[in-house]
Amino acid sequence: MPKKASKSKSDKEKLSDAQRLEIIISEIKSLERLVIERQSENTKLAETLLTINEQVQSNSHCQQLTHKDRIDIAVDMTRQFKAMQDELLRDIAERERKIEDIRGEGAKDRIQLENEIREKDDLIAKKDQEILDLQHRLDTLNKEFSAVLRQTLATVAEKIESRD
Repeated sequence: MPKKASKSKSDKEKLSDAQRLEIIISEIKSLERLVIERQSENTKLAETLLTINEQVQSNSHCQQLTHKDRIDIAVDMTRQFKAMQDELLRDIAERERKIEDIRGEGAKDRIQLENEIREKDDLIAKKDQEILDLQHRLDTLNKEFSAVLRQTLATVAEKIESRD
């Protein structure tokens, strides 16, 4: 509330003590009303500040919970990712071992097949040679038999001629 314009000394001197007391009392009441208004404003501001602080604390708590939840989710997702990665690496390693085993078995089978083919080819060559040897022997025996038959025929023919 604005201060009242001060009256000159002559006006103050003219006022009686009762009037001055009345002015002072009215100023005191005005100041008391001002103090009460300020106290009321301060109380309202304190209540507002308390409400805002409660909201800040509540929001801060919610934010902390949200942040903690996000961290928990991130940690959980990281753990799941690591577990899946480890599982996939084990699966890949197992499959690579199986591939190497199959390649090893394939190489063994290929070597065994080559050995069997070589043995079969050797056996066929040996049998072919035996057949050639037997054919050569048959030819020789045929020639000898033919010679014996001719000789026998010649002997028989001589005997027949000598009898006649």
